[in-house]
Amino acid sequence: MKKVMLFAIALLFSVNASAASINVVNDDVFGSAAFLGTAFNDTSSVVSNAVATEGEFEVLYSAVTDVNTWAIVEWTFNPSTTLAWADLAFDSTVSGFVPFFETVSGAFATYVYLEALEIYFFDIIGESLGNLGVTMTVTAVPVPAALFLFVPALLGLFGLRRRVTSVA
Repeated sequence: MKKVMLFAIALLFSVNASAASINVVNDDVFGSAAFLGTAFNDTSSVVSNAVATEGEFEVLYSAVTDVNTWAIVEWTFNPSTTLAWADLAFDSTVSGFVPFFETVSGAFATYVYLEALEIYFFDIIGESLGNLGVTMTVTAVPVPAALFLFVPALLGLFGLRRRVTSVA
């Protein structure tokens, strides 16, 4: 039993629980948009900003990660009252991948699965009624700490707990 517990503890220390490293690139802008820059909060969270004056705009981003991971992609428009409409597109270089399209009128967030070393495209196409700030944030989702808290229960489910002997 001690060997099993030591093995389980060793597995806990050999697993990397940090979030993936994500790199976001400002690909291009069209129409009334211009890039303001990209800020890396840490290696797992990237914020990219653009601004659009009155008229139609298109802002193109691409992202790549070093490991397979789930990520939260969030688009915000400030002030949202100057956003007439926007279409968000999500696509990748993975063959057979179905593109994701969403029409929004305000902030929008979604979970996406990013495969390692694949290029993913996040595009925003819309129309601005005035000065509009466009922000896209990509944040990797780390392995939850709760997973490590359930190890004793998981060992019990797999039958690796101490056997109870009954006295007849």
